[in-house]
Amino acid sequence: MRTFVSERRRLAWKNEIVRAEPPEHARADLGPVDDRVILISALNRLGHRQRQVILLRFWTDLSVEQTAVVLRCSPGTVTSQTFHALRTLRTLLRDNG
Repeated sequence: MRTFVSERRRLAWKNEIVRAEPPEHARADLGPVDDRVILISALNRLGHRQRQVILLRFWTDLSVEQTAVVLRCSPGTVTSQTFHALRTLRTLLRDNG
């Protein structure tokens, strides 16, 4: 981790864009690594069950029924947990950006 951070600091000036006027947004476009860190941070703020449902449904691409079998719950529970988790993630990611 230290090596990664040191390398990012050392190479940060290479990605800097010099402009005559400041950009309209204070936030620069984030790269894929930054996006991943933000997403993982948001996922870690979900409850245990909601995080499980999101990872099974979207990371491993399981259906609602398959996820219900893995988690030993009803498909309705998977659907409701998915709904609430996505709503929470949208809020967290909107607040972060």
